[in-house]
Amino acid sequence: MNPFQRIPIFHMASLARSGETLVQKYLSAHSKIHICHNLYKDDSPKEIALFEHLMTRKSRSIGVRHPMARHLKSKKGDALVIKQGVWNHPHPFNGFVLARNPLSVFASLWTYDIKERGGSPELNWVYNIERMKRWLGKMDVTLLERFDHLSPEQQFSAFYNQRTDHLASLGLKILRYEDLFVDPEKWLSEACSAMGLAYESQMADAHLMFKDRKEGHGGTDLSRPLDNRSLGKYQDVLSEEQVRLVAAETGQTASKMGYSLDA
Repeated sequence: MNPFQRIPIFHMASLARSGETLVQKYLSAHSKIHICHNLYKDDSPKEIALFEHLMTRKSRSIGVRHPMARHLKSKKGDALVIKQGVWNHPHPFNGFVLARNPLSVFASLWTYDIKERGGSPELNWVYNIERMKRWLGKMDVTLLERFDHLSPEQQFSAFYNQRTDHLASLGLKILRYEDLFVDPEKWLSEACSAMGLAYESQMADAHLMFKDRKEGHGGTDLSRPLDNRSLGKYQDVLSEEQVRLVAAETGQTASKMGYSLDA
């Protein structure tokens, strides 16, 4: 191994609860892609240290012998992918934008804590307030001044709009989560192309790599084949009024990612 060899760093710039773990699962099946962190339920100390280092790193590459990256055992031609979902990176970076329609993102947050804590979405929303405040502290602190006085729908919409406006301004390739289910090979090929890599056929069957049903980040079942059950989930968990409110608040911003919420 060349001790001076460097591997490029690519960001999957997104917004929390936009399907990042699912995408990371499929990217991880590529022979040359290393996932920085948040693929599995628990991160190792080395993964956490690397992630925290990359959060503020200016360089778009890292040495294979760098103390933070040595555990990757990377080689020439490899690539490192970091999930950037809860902060605005302070320096220009390479990669792509992962988008998801705001109704699905809100529905995911609305029901996120029920499995672990029980209770209702309304009672559990306080935990999402804590999360979004923490995330906004790394994005736009001015929103925090009025955040507590907003409804859950308004709080989420303010967070979604801030983050999505920023992502749309980056000039990076935008890949919509929903399109992955329409044509996985095309979608993954475009993601690979954004990183200068060729698509590998085993990526579409990434779930086969996790036959032991290893739990992924956010409770994701990594062994589950690709299916479209998540696409219409918001229709089952949100009221018509919630759909109307979120669509009205986020529609203009979502259109920058190619979504139409008129319906």
